[in-house]
Order: sequence, then structure tokens, then C-alpha cells
Amino acid sequence: MVGAESEVIISSPGLDQDKVARIIKIMKSRQEAGVKINIITERPEDRHFGDIIINQFLSQQLMDNGMVVTYFQDEAEHFAVIDKTIVWHGGMNLLGKEDIYDNLIRIKDVKVAEELLAMAFSK
Repeated sequence: MVGAESEVIISSPGLDQDKVARIIKIMKSRQEAGVKINIITERPEDRHFGDIIINQFLSQQLMDNGMVVTYFQDEAEHFAVIDKTIVWHGGMNLLGKEDIYDNLIRIKDVKVAEELLAMAFSK
């Protein structure tokens, strides 16, 4: 992500305070270089666990740091797309709590990125 040149889209159903702080810190220099960051997550009030207020606060932190936050009613997928070319996809909640079953696969393919984004935004 730190090598992104134009855009990073992260789909993460849940948000974790440490991971949100980390992504804000890591991506600050990329944003200053003009990289747009879009976070896809569940609406705080739709989360099945966790504190609504904390989830609202974390979403607001992302927005206050220049990131676009897009909410979905249904559970968001677990992926990141960098510059519409590199896809990280799997069971890892990139901005949420860690799990022993977390996994990711990296694919460098424009068509795969397009299809994944089309599916994500058609929900």
C-alpha cells in the first residue's frame, strides 16, 4: 500500500482502533502525494458485535484524515485493491480484529481487480 500511486480501496467489515491508527499513519505520505483512499465497511449500527459509538468514532477518524468511508448494510468483503491492479483478497479483516484463520492472497491482475470492485460496489 505504501507504494500506491493513485488509489487504495480497502474493504473491511470491522474496524479496530490500532489498525485504523496504523493505516492513517502509513497512508499519510501517500495521501499527500495525491493517492485517494476509500474504506468500505459496515455501518456502525449494523455491526453484530462491538460498540456502535467506537465504530462511529473510528469511521469518523478515517474521514477526518481524508479517507472516503463507504458503508454497506450487508457484510463487506475482505480485500484491498491498489491502483486498480494489485488485489489482496481473503479472510483477513484488514482494519478489524485479527483471527487465527486470517489469510490473504495477492494477485496482480487488472481484470480481477475490476471484477472484484464491480461485485463490491453492486451490493
